Amino acid sequence: MKDVGGKPESFRTARAQATLRMPSHCVELLRSGETEKGDPLATSRVAGILAAKRTDEILPLCHPLPLQRAEVTFALGDGEVVVTAVA
Repeated sequence: MKDVGGKPESFRTARAQATLRMPSHCVELLRSGETEKGDPLATSRVAGILAAKRTDEILPLCHPLPLQRAEVTFALGDGEVVVTAVA
């Protein structure tokens, strides 16, 4: 791995987006939050934030990066969910 110890600090933003397609009745379950095991969107939000914080442990040869914020949002459409992650 390359030594980046002397590199000056900089502020950057990373954004990723995915569209999940599913039957409309599944989107309605997400919208209501009333599933057998609780609110899957809240669980997914926490999992996404944890993944952002642990990126250096998950990706090989990735240097630890201090995060100022990590955010995961969901837009529920007709038969799809758009997931946006910003760090």
